[in-house]
Amino acid sequence: MTHLIRHKIGSWRLDDLINGTNGKEFQRLLESIGRKVKYTEGKRTELHNNISKERFEEFLRLIEEIAEKVGIASAYAHLSYVADTTSNERAALVTKTEMFASDISNRILFFDLWFKKGN
Repeated sequence: MTHLIRHKIGSWRLDDLINGTNGKEFQRLLESIGRKVKYTEGKRTELHNNISKERFEEFLRLIEEIAEKVGIASAYAHLSYVADTTSNERAALVTKTEMFASDISNRILFFDLWFKKGN
């Protein structure tokens, strides 16, 4: 079943972001982000002045993948809410997603801080 939302500016399919509307796929996405962040946090000790080009590129790819997945989750929550702003469930999903994104941002902030130090 395609989840098509019509809005004054046009229409979009939420299935293009997350397949399924029962919440399981959304939860799986959040869990996959959590695993990726935990993996990245575990690699934190590899950030030093003499980091290899390959390791640095790996960090960049990890951060980019995390940001992309968080963006997908956020877009899904917000577009779902825009379709029905009277839904408390959808409003709660937006709040949950924003809190989740903030937590993820804080957890990977170490990379930005290390990079800005000029290492």
